[in-house]
Amino acid sequence: MTYLQGKFVWFEHYSNDPVAAQRFYSSWLGWGKTEVPMPQGPYTMIVNGGDTIGGYFRNEQNSWPTRWLPYVSVSNLDASNAAARKAGASECFPPFAAGDMGRGVGLIDPQGAAFALWQGAQGDMPDVKMAPVGNWCWNELWTRNPA
Repeated sequence: MTYLQGKFVWFEHYSNDPVAAQRFYSSWLGWGKTEVPMPQGPYTMIVNGGDTIGGYFRNEQNSWPTRWLPYVSVSNLDASNAAARKAGASECFPPFAAGDMGRGVGLIDPQGAAFALWQGAQGDMPDVKMAPVGNWCWNELWTRNPA
């Protein structure tokens, strides 16, 4: 298995109306969707160019605004979570298992930016020279204190 440590590998759309978000992104970017059974109920994955690139999640955290949550690849979730917490991150949702797909944990950095760590059970998809139109190409942190 190959892990692209530190690469953004998944993006989850959190909103109070994931069906409306699906309609918007489907009509604008042509994204498809597929439902995956999970213990807590079906999970809707975003499909682009034949690959799953993210998911839609109903926002149960009323204090969270609608947002995209980026997932960062790690080869050892527990060690990476401990290192992030030691560096000042706090947990916004506990470690979880996503069936046989992998494990994740949600964190908030010291400036308040939310992100998640992800250890895929099959490693990461390899980088490609030409990603399909509609795939992720950039992720940027906006903060008042870059240092």
